[in-house]
Amino acid sequence: LELGKNAGEALVISIKNEILTIQFYESVKEKIASQSKSAKPILQMLDKLIADESLHLKLFYQQLVKMKLTQGVESLKSTLTRYLKLD
Repeated sequence: LELGKNAGEALVISIKNEILTIQFYESVKEKIASQSKSAKPILQMLDKLIADESLHLKLFYQQLVKMKLTQGVESLKSTLTRYLKLD
């Protein structure tokens, strides 16, 4: 479990994890949609989960913008580069 060395790193790690979670839900949704015609309730639930994760992502990005005003921009750029590499 990655926690980060400071609040900026923790925020960037959270952003990365939100992105990965949304990608996972999207892939599950595609698989279910292609394999079942009666999966509407499950697809609706996945849509709600994706919307929830998207809201988290938006809030984390907003906080990141605020932090850029108070923390060194170079430090946050370095953290973003390290943690946002999606493998």
